[in-house]
Amino acid sequence: MLFKKETKRKNTAFFTQQDDGIKRINFLNNTDIAKQIKMIDLTQHDLFILKQLNPIVQEDIAHIVDKFYKNLEVESSLMHIIQDNSSVERLKKTLRIHISEMFAGVVDEAYVAKRIKIAQVHLRIGLQPKWYMAAFQDLLLSIMDLFAQHIQDFKEYQTAVKATTKILNLEQQLVLDTFQNEYSKIRDEAEQQQQELHTKITETSNSLASLFSNTTNAVDKLVSKSDEMADMSQAGTQISAQVEEKSIGGKKELE
Repeated sequence: MLFKKETKRKNTAFFTQQDDGIKRINFLNNTDIAKQIKMIDLTQHDLFILKQLNPIVQEDIAHIVDKFYKNLEVESSLMHIIQDNSSVERLKKTLRIHISEMFAGVVDEAYVAKRIKIAQVHLRIGLQPKWYMAAFQDLLLSIMDLFAQHIQDFKEYQTAVKATTKILNLEQQLVLDTFQNEYSKIRDEAEQQQQELHTKITETSNSLASLFSNTTNAVDKLVSKSDEMADMSQAGTQISAQVEEKSIGGKKELE
């Protein structure tokens, strides 16, 4: 049924403008982001196509955003995250801007930096990657439905969908990469704290061992002194007995 429907599309051209040749991707060739863009084959022309699609996206963007947040109600934990950290209306405004930037036809350092910042916020509020991926799939389906309503030529429809899936894939790469980096950072910090705790425990154990050794030595000295004093006391007793004995003898001799 789907293919029958597609064959009925009229051959009305949608992309009538010629590529203006403007450089829309601005990154050094040896950077990871440049390599990622190359791997998904996101081209300057794709961004030109996205910019041409922007008017029809703007026309229906309110419906797309409403459907996006309506779908989040399926998972109650997502709504709790929103209620605890922001509001649906505020996030709707943010998503409208986000979608508009996807179809602005430019991918540069500012574009990437903003996506990384959004990902960091998602991580901070406890959004799990699986819910992020699911939400973006819903967004893609809404946009595809929108294109199907406006683009009659099937090849042009395919061109629009391909360009859109590429920019969405880049969005997901940026967010998931940030998630991974942040998780790695948290793990490294936890390992560092664990190592510091281990070091402190070792230092404390060494200090206690040293203190115990010093205490033992002090006790040994006290015991040794005590033995000496006992010996001296015993010698003193013997001398005292001898003096007493001699005193008695002297007294007898005197008598």
